[in-house]
Amino acid sequence: MLEIHSYLPDSSVEGPERRFVIWVQGCSIRCEGCSNKQMWDMGKGRRIPVEELFTSIRAQKDIDGVTFLGGEPFDQAKPLAKLAEKVRQIGLGVVAFTGYLYEELKINGSVDQHALLNSTDLLIDGPFLKEKQTLVLPWAGSSNQHYIHITNRYVDYGFSDVENRIEVRYDGKQKRVIINGLEDTDVIDRLVEKLKKRGIIG
Repeated sequence: MLEIHSYLPDSSVEGPERRFVIWVQGCSIRCEGCSNKQMWDMGKGRRIPVEELFTSIRAQKDIDGVTFLGGEPFDQAKPLAKLAEKVRQIGLGVVAFTGYLYEELKINGSVDQHALLNSTDLLIDGPFLKEKQTLVLPWAGSSNQHYIHITNRYVDYGFSDVENRIEVRYDGKQKRVIINGLEDTDVIDRLVEKLKKRGIIG
C-alpha cells in the first residue's frame, strides 16, 4: 500500500518525454522553501494499492515512463520499488526525485531504498536549497541537485534542450485548478491572480 498526494496520468513537464507522475505523501526531509509543504505529513494523503496504480499506468498510451515526486519517494521505498519493477517490466522508464544524496542512499540506505534505486533509471538527488534556487536545470529546483544515470536509458536524452514549463488543468469535479511543473513563483502567483479575477478559482 502506498500513500500518495495525487497523480497525473500524462504530463510532459516532469521528466523526459510524456510521463505518468505520482506525488507521494510524506517527507522526513522538509526543505526550507519547499513548494509542496502540503505533502509533508503522512496520514493526509490517499492510500492506494500498488496494483491499482500499476493498472492505471499500464492503461496509458504513448507515455515513456513514470516519475516519482513528493513528498519524499524514498520514505516509501518498499511499495515504490515494487511499482517501479512492474513498470520497467512493461518497457517504461522510471525517474525518481529525492532529497537524499545518492551516496547516502547507497551507503546507508535500507534494503527497500536499495531496491528502489535498482529499479530507477534516472535519479535526481539532493535537497532543495532556497539559496541555490534555479530555473536553468531541467525539472530540478536548485543548482546543488544532480542527475544520476543509474541505467543508460536517458544518457543520450537532450537535457540541454529542455525548457522548464508548467501545465495548468481545471478539475471540473472538484472545481479546482491544478498547476504542476517548474516556473518562477512570481509567474505562478500572477497566473493564480488572473484565474481568481476571472472567477475560475476562489
